[in-house]
Parts: sequence; structure tokens; C-alpha cells
Amino acid sequence: MKRPKAVKKVNYKVLNMQGRDHGQEVLVDAIQRDALTKEKNNLIFDDSVQSGGTVSSDFEEMRTSKSFVELEEVESQNPVYIQRIWNIRGIGNEASNRRVHFLRKFHHLNFVGILEPFIALDDVYMTRRLGFESAIANCSGKIWFLHDNKIDCNVLMDRDQFLHLKLSFYIFPSDLFVTVVYAKCNSGERRIFWESLLDVKPVDEVFWLVGGDFNAISGPSKQSDGVLSWPGAVREFNNFLMVSGLLDVGFVGDRFTWTNNKIWKRLDRVLISPSWNAKELVVGVEHLSRAVYDHCPLLIKLSVASSPLDSKNCN
Repeated sequence: MKRPKAVKKVNYKVLNMQGRDHGQEVLVDAIQRDALTKEKNNLIFDDSVQSGGTVSSDFEEMRTSKSFVELEEVESQNPVYIQRIWNIRGIGNEASNRRVHFLRKFHHLNFVGILEPFIALDDVYMTRRLGFESAIANCSGKIWFLHDNKIDCNVLMDRDQFLHLKLSFYIFPSDLFVTVVYAKCNSGERRIFWESLLDVKPVDEVFWLVGGDFNAISGPSKQSDGVLSWPGAVREFNNFLMVSGLLDVGFVGDRFTWTNNKIWKRLDRVLISPSWNAKELVVGVEHLSRAVYDHCPLLIKLSVASSPLDSKNCN
């Protein structure tokens, strides 16, 4: 089965995923894959598109969002801040260090969330090793957040399953609230996670981005075999999405973000508050190559639709 050809359009296009065989997926070397990304030869997919060609309600809301304005058009006018969230499952080895460092330089990352580092954070060593200005870890040590000197970062809430931050940097008209998540596999502990996330939901129309490993899917199309082992967990996730009002950004790249080499799932995603659309902010997400890892990194690009000068004057 041939994969769809790469597309270069002003606006994102949605390609029907019908008939895509993940067993035929070609593993591309990480550097080559990321080089193709840099050249903008992207394959566009979104697993909100069902096998029958219909679009689910959550994607229907997002398809007209400013989030789906082609980032290439915005980049020509405004600076873009780039983030990556990755469940790396161990950053103590040299190979993981090298890839994080390579991706930071290649994509000019301004901040990065690392999940399951499997080592204690030595902030002095890691900032120097990975090329960032500052690094923090949550109380469980399973979530790291590193950023450069262009960003002012304040921790608002620290829990074992998420790290809630307030970021300030000049291209945005106001502060950006970012929640990096790593949800538990246990459904009972994940239930606490949903409730805790709702507690940090901003009361005002601020810019809120929630991203990471949710360890949950929102429907059968988010899993390669289409079989729901725990339908209750799916209902709880969808209930959280409804109550929180968060919208799924969608993505560019491979359909699923995690695999155990038997099944594939979309466990990692980025959600945003509706105010992103209202304030003409632009966010795009790409699933980068997994290489030898079980999770793929999420590359996130943030920008504004207005000019940089207007953004500065709003502060």
C-alpha cells in the first residue's frame, strides 16, 4: 500500500486514513526524517478522520481554527517559539542525550518537556549538556521542563502527574499557561489526574496549553486494532475534554504516538483552550520519528497572527 504523497498547501489538508497499514510503515532514520521535516515535505494525517471518511466532532471544531493556519505563512512575518514534549523513557544514556541535543539545535527549541527521564535531575549538568538556560523537575521526578533565556518560567502547581507553569515571552500578548502531563496507567490514579487538571483550569480567557502523555485514548480510531479494552477509561477522558473545554490541536505526521510493536495508540497529544482561536494565536503539532523509542516526540510551534511589534506593545 503506497502512502499518500507529501503536500505543500497554504492551509492544512486532511487526508483520509482509510486502508493505511501500520505494518508497512517504513522506519526512517531520525536525522533523515527530521531533515525532511525541515524541508516542509510533511505527510498530513489526523486520527480524528475515521475509516469511513467522516470527521469526528472534536476535529470539526478545530478544522476552522487559527491553529490550522499554515505555519509557514506566519513564520515569514513573526518569530515562532518551538517546544517539544517527549516521553523518552530514560535520558541517562548517551544516545538519548545526543538525540535531544540534536533536535534542540535542528528545530531551534525554546523549551522542552521530558517525561520518564529515569534519573534524578542535575539541573546544572543537564542545562549545559542539552543547551538550555534552566531546568526544573516535578515532585515525582518524572516530568522535566527545560527552557532557554528568552522565557521567564514560574511553577504554579506541582503534582506527581503534571507540572503547571506560567511562561512569559515577548511575542505573546499575555502570559502563556503550559501544563506538561504524564498520566498514570492505573485508571484510579488517572481519575485523580483528571480532577486535578480541572482544578488548575484558568478562570479567565487566558492561553492554556496542555500536552504530554495522557495514557488514554478518546476512541477506537486512536488504536490500531480498533478494540477498546477499557471503555470506561475512554468515557472518562472524553468527559474531561467536554468539561474542560479543551480542544485537540490535531497533528502532522504518523497517526499514532506509541507502540509496543504489537499495537499502536495515540497516547500523546496537545490540547489548547478556545482562547487560542479567539486571540488569533497559531499552534501546530508534528509527530516526529520514534526511531528506536516507544513514544514519538511532539514538536509544537507557537506564534501569533499579528506583527511582532503589536505583540510587544500589548505587554
